[in-house]
Amino acid sequence: MAHRLSRALFTLFAFALVLPLFGCNLQFLHVVIPDFAASAVEGVQVWRLQEGTNQPIARGQLVFNGDPYVAPDGFEVIDYTQVAPDGTTGFTLQSPVNRNPAAPQQLELWLFYDRQDPEGWHKVSTYNAQGSSALSLAQSYL
Repeated sequence: MAHRLSRALFTLFAFALVLPLFGCNLQFLHVVIPDFAASAVEGVQVWRLQEGTNQPIARGQLVFNGDPYVAPDGFEVIDYTQVAPDGTTGFTLQSPVNRNPAAPQQLELWLFYDRQDPEGWHKVSTYNAQGSSALSLAQSYL
């Protein structure tokens, strides 16, 4: 399993090196969702923290295209599509899924995010049909 996950992460890394050649500013978002299935999570909202005020500003969504599944090469993945703040959709991408054996409902994901803003601090939240979670405690400089 560790070999497959390493191979999947290597593929993601190689993909990240190629896409900037096409004008994409891809960043990795490492996201842990503790209750993916129980909360019927539909996607991840990305927030940029405004300089000076730290006010969160919605900067796009990573919309899951269904539930995780086992790919032909044997490891679990989930498909997702980035939706920009203006509603423009990007490529459909895949993230490897890592599950905590002690808490199998918890998903650990490595998601590509095409940052369209200047660099800055970002947080995430998850959402479903009932609304959004609180913003993440962790933040990333993207």
